[in-house]
Amino acid sequence: MSSNSRFSTKIERPRRDKKALAILLLLAVAISAVSSGCGGVAKGTGLLTSGSTPGPNPVPTPTSNPIPSVVSMSPNIVTAPGPGITFLTVNGSGFVPGSVVQWNGSGRATTFINSSQLTALIGASDLATAGQAAVTVSNPSPGGGTSGALAFRILAPIAFASNRALDGSNAAATTYNIWITRDFRVVPLTNLSNLNTDSTLPAWSRDGRKIAFMSRRALDGSDAADANLTDNIWVMNADGSGATALTRMTAVSSFFPHWSPDGSKIAFESARVLTGGDAADANLTYNIWVMNADGSGATALTRLTAKNASSFSPVWSPDGSGKIVFHSMRALSGSDAANTNNTFNIWVVNADGSGETALTQFTAKGADSFSPAWSPEGSKIAFLSTRALDGSDASNTNNTTNIWVMNADGSGAAAVTRMSTTGVFTIPSLPVWSPDGNKIAFDSRRALDGSDAANTNNTPNIWVVNADGSGATALTRFTAANAFASIPVWAPDGRRIAFVANTALDGSNAVNMNGAVNLWVINTDGTGAIPLTRLTAPAVNPVFPGVDTDDPAWQP
Repeated sequence: MSSNSRFSTKIERPRRDKKALAILLLLAVAISAVSSGCGGVAKGTGLLTSGSTPGPNPVPTPTSNPIPSVVSMSPNIVTAPGPGITFLTVNGSGFVPGSVVQWNGSGRATTFINSSQLTALIGASDLATAGQAAVTVSNPSPGGGTSGALAFRILAPIAFASNRALDGSNAAATTYNIWITRDFRVVPLTNLSNLNTDSTLPAWSRDGRKIAFMSRRALDGSDAADANLTDNIWVMNADGSGATALTRMTAVSSFFPHWSPDGSKIAFESARVLTGGDAADANLTYNIWVMNADGSGATALTRLTAKNASSFSPVWSPDGSGKIVFHSMRALSGSDAANTNNTFNIWVVNADGSGETALTQFTAKGADSFSPAWSPEGSKIAFLSTRALDGSDASNTNNTTNIWVMNADGSGAAAVTRMSTTGVFTIPSLPVWSPDGNKIAFDSRRALDGSDAANTNNTPNIWVVNADGSGATALTRFTAANAFASIPVWAPDGRRIAFVANTALDGSNAVNMNGAVNLWVINTDGTGAIPLTRLTAPAVNPVFPGVDTDDPAWQP
């Protein structure tokens, strides 16, 4: 190579290096502009995104999700145990594709329908036991948040007697069966169809596993009536299986079954002979009986034979003391004789038949005390009475019935309601204590303003009053002629009351089509009344009419 060639090489390499370096610098500047330009432009694109600012290097800002709002859901109530899968529809606003329905703060599989509606899958375990669940909706970030809560109610099962058609259709049947609310339906537990096989007065065992009831069905359990239309005490499992006659009488009936707190015994009333044989007492005198839960060992706790000395409506003390309260026309001396003027008083007896004691001590005509009910802890007894409001041995003005409360030993009796106007009370069901013992539910024809006057058209409504007599409030407010709401039963959680009514299914102040009676539930503040049955057919009712008991019965 010549010296010129070598010189030439030395000159050209630096030039090529400078050119390559310039190209590299230009690339670096371009890459830097793309990757670190004014915030938010997607790498590798020059496209604007939502919220970007136009310019040489447009910069989008992320969309901020709204805080959702919920206004309603369907369904919003179910009876435990619920179905396997429940499709819950939630309505509101501000929903986005990432919205999640929360069940007590835990997310459930959610489908986005649109900005105002979502659906979610609620599992069987969520609806297995009675209670209340908070339903909310949460939206993801950025922005987002959680809505306020809607209350989803899970009711304990309610057993009741109804003469509706066994297929559940809107039609009347020829006989009454025991039914139960289950998920979104009502289903029959007894499935009798022949005339005079009526089954009524369901009573839950304390553990909720069994139901005692009375029935006129044949003792062999077939779909036939007892030959003499005798009512016997039966028991079955809560699903309707294993129905068994505990009393097996053909000559005399037994009524009003009531479980002991431990579920080992059942008290009832019967006019059977004191020997326990299949025959009626000569004077048809009713006594209080107790038997084992399998029907064995039936024993008369009261042993009266005198005419008009009968005893009725046994109720076991819930505190485990083994006492049973009832009302009786027996003489206050405790002898086998009727009380003066056949006046009813409240009595108590030990479960072995000892210690019979009259807790009220009245003899005046019309000064009756009846239908006792223990408070939940067993320290007090509520009862109905037509006695004078001053507590004297006299009838109340117009023989008006009021609710009274006394201590378990009979002391401290006080009128909780103080009505004296004709017709302000029905012949009501038992006064029903709230689970916490602070309130009493009842039905009454009193004026809706709470005054001592009859309601418009003498329409009965459901009322609640504090146990000390204060705060009487009408939960239903019907005034329509021939309408009624009656037989309240408190839910175990204390939040709702079941009752029966013949009012319009839309909740308006009118009588239902054909006067059909339905089972309803209402919040204890008077809101949220809904029918659990929706019958409109003639002559169909969800409860046995005219029974002085706490039917329907809510599972404990």
